[in-house]
Amino acid sequence: MRGGEKMKFKISRTSLHCYEGKPIKEAIEKESTYIDIRTCKEFKEILGIDPEWLKVGTNHRKEDGYIKRDLDKRNIWTIKIDNLKQLIDLIDKYGSIVIEPIEDETDFKYEIEIYDDWRE
Repeated sequence: MRGGEKMKFKISRTSLHCYEGKPIKEAIEKESTYIDIRTCKEFKEILGIDPEWLKVGTNHRKEDGYIKRDLDKRNIWTIKIDNLKQLIDLIDKYGSIVIEPIEDETDFKYEIEIYDDWRE
């Protein structure tokens, strides 16, 4: 959060597991494009595994050493953090958090997970 930069995060809660409910009171639902990312380096590799792969989704591409495609629009829960104090306030209110980079959403590069349950 450099120089007043506002950051948008995808937000989730460990205890909700795969449930898509609102993770915290402050969360805002937003639409985002889901990106399917494959570890194959070339299209011929993915087509050898799934010959129909190019027929699903849009914007099929090689990017960052992976094969990617845009799939459906999905609603995800988000939060905007304007400064470090807001991040600390979030921790004080909800407890432990995990901040991780994510690559499968076009509009959000990081996710904050409210770490309120064991998941390993």
